[in-house]
Amino acid sequence: MSVLPFRYLTPSIITPLISAMFTAVAYAGDFIPEQAGDLQDAKLVKDNKVQKDAKTPVSPTLEKSQKVEVKGNREYDARRFDTASKIVVTQEEIARYGDTEITDVLKRLPSVSVVNGAVRMRGLGSGYTQILLNGEPSPPGFSIESLSPDLIERIEIVRSASAEFSTQAVAGTINVILKKTVQLAQHLLKLGYYQRGQAPSGLYTSLQFSDKVDQLAYSVPLNVYMGHNQNSENTSQTRNLDAQGAMIQLRRTASHDDSRSRSVSSAPRLIWTFDNEDVLSLNSFISVNSNTNLSRTNTMSEIGTVYPFIYEDYNTQNNSQNLSNNVNWVRKLGDSAKLELRLGTHYWHSKSWGNTFGRELNENPLFARHVDTENYNRGWSTSGKYSAPFIEDHVLSMGWEAASRWQSSDNLTRGTTAINTVVIPIDQREDVEFKVQRSALYAQDEWTLDKQLSFYVGARWEGITLNGRGTDLPSVRNKSSVLSPIFQTLYKIPDRPNQQIRFAFSRTYKAVNSWDLVHRHYYSTNNSPTAPDSLPNPNLKPELATGFDLGYEHFVDGGGVFSVNFFLRKINGITRNILSYQDNLWVLMPTNAGHATTRGVELEAKFPMRMWMEDAPALDFRANAGINRSSIDTVPGPNNRLDSQVPLRINLGLDYKHQELPLTLGGGFAFQNAGTVRSSESQWNYTTVSRSLESYALWKFDALSNVRLSASNLIRQTPSSRSTYLNSQGASIRDSRNPPKLNIRLNYEHRF
Repeated sequence: MSVLPFRYLTPSIITPLISAMFTAVAYAGDFIPEQAGDLQDAKLVKDNKVQKDAKTPVSPTLEKSQKVEVKGNREYDARRFDTASKIVVTQEEIARYGDTEITDVLKRLPSVSVVNGAVRMRGLGSGYTQILLNGEPSPPGFSIESLSPDLIERIEIVRSASAEFSTQAVAGTINVILKKTVQLAQHLLKLGYYQRGQAPSGLYTSLQFSDKVDQLAYSVPLNVYMGHNQNSENTSQTRNLDAQGAMIQLRRTASHDDSRSRSVSSAPRLIWTFDNEDVLSLNSFISVNSNTNLSRTNTMSEIGTVYPFIYEDYNTQNNSQNLSNNVNWVRKLGDSAKLELRLGTHYWHSKSWGNTFGRELNENPLFARHVDTENYNRGWSTSGKYSAPFIEDHVLSMGWEAASRWQSSDNLTRGTTAINTVVIPIDQREDVEFKVQRSALYAQDEWTLDKQLSFYVGARWEGITLNGRGTDLPSVRNKSSVLSPIFQTLYKIPDRPNQQIRFAFSRTYKAVNSWDLVHRHYYSTNNSPTAPDSLPNPNLKPELATGFDLGYEHFVDGGGVFSVNFFLRKINGITRNILSYQDNLWVLMPTNAGHATTRGVELEAKFPMRMWMEDAPALDFRANAGINRSSIDTVPGPNNRLDSQVPLRINLGLDYKHQELPLTLGGGFAFQNAGTVRSSESQWNYTTVSRSLESYALWKFDALSNVRLSASNLIRQTPSSRSTYLNSQGASIRDSRNPPKLNIRLNYEHRF
């Protein structure tokens, strides 16, 4: 599938395209009756922004808005009325396909793509995409993949920076909010079955108990998962060519993996509401995980030097525990002011062992390595926020954050090992530990000028200090700070209250990864330019980005929306993994090298078919797409994309609700382009496009019970990738294939 190059999107082409889109959605809006009242005023009653004391007279405008809300029984739409832009994904949308992994939910959302399990916004990876848990940075050691969708109340997608959140969000922020709403006497049971390919792959059980006793409300969910995954079709081949292009080395590799996983997780919540309307809440997240993996790699040398370790066996086991606690206190003050305080702690412990064997063709072991690893991560964090409408039509907020964490990794390696195919004895202990301290101050003002125009102005200062050390490594001290100004505005087009324009300007940054500053030397058994070793760099600095977002939104009744959003980021001091040849080994080291620019356009449409045809079936259509482009000035083009950015992403979905039967059907198609990425003067990576098709069927027995059947990977397209190293002496090329399997899920849900 070809894509129009971004450089051809000139103003002469973009202008009529946007004009046509605006005209189309405006024309569509003419068929939609305006809702009763003026919902523009709904913003005035959000979060007590202009609520007065009970004795204070209410303005006619506010009174009118309140009457409309009661009459229509409408919930506040943050995406529509907040000056600071965000997209809110509800629990209903999260549960639609019966997913057991949150990454399957995220890949369908606007601006979001998932590449090899890594969550990206605007095609950029986790270093540029900030992932928050309840508005706070997720604790180190915490994996978002371990979070069950059943524990989530909503997901917020924040494209532009906000002073209230960390500005480590060059591409944007994904804020995962765990369930907080406590409904009276609600009990929920979920049973799930998962199959990948021909074999059963997982069983899933979820329980939730919620109730209220006097002024105390509580919710206790429990999720249990048992999984088994087998994969025997992964293949790769490595070719080495001389300067004339003749093949001097050819090796083919096939691998088989057999993994089993067990996990138990819970997110209990307690809420006390006092007589003075103060609220004290305790939120926890607890998870216990166990994983075992048996894998074998078979490498055959068809041309050139024979690789001595024809069979390599890896047997690993990992056990981990995660405990996070947050205590929140919300104190309501006079004149609609509010004070929020939070104190949190986290603890993560992981212990693993692994055996690696290198064998000849006759299974005779050439080396046998045993590794014991133990990791700890513990710390605390605290924050406070004070907000009040000091001035009419303004909501001023200010706050602070502080956090400290200590992380350690103890590694013991014994037996024999292979370094660049040479077998050597080893009995080595490597310890790495570091302490990270983070602090932040921020202030913001939300100013409603009139019904058509509102502003958001904020600033945030963040400082990070890291002190680290390791066995045979020099002590490391890395200190950095960033001041981020933020400006956003929302303009509602006169006489068209359903249409609005957004603009945002901000300074964001990508923080330095702690493990890039200090870690032990990671050796590759088969060292090569396409499989190098890894080294740290204690002198790394953050990447600084300045950019803007410009968007148009058109809302329709029934939750429909049409939107287009442009973004641009200029990034200074980007981090590149530089490949070099040291001490007869190929090594990668992260280095600040150069500047980058990323830009793109994002489209979204979501509407019921009855918006166009009064007698149409009950079909709901949803679609989103993103075109992303980037370039690095220190890497020759073309295809010098930043962080292997996803250049094109398209999601299409359709849901149908039967009018007579309690049946809902739906499906979705996703397309994700990849192509060639040039990462240096001599390195290229290529990945094929990804196409996936999924569907679901939901049958409701009654108001309390339902069953859901879903299937994914219906197309089963085989992805492949290629890594190439090329210089004047020749080339090294590595090709890999990993065929997918059909996934089937069956979930039963009952409320009692």
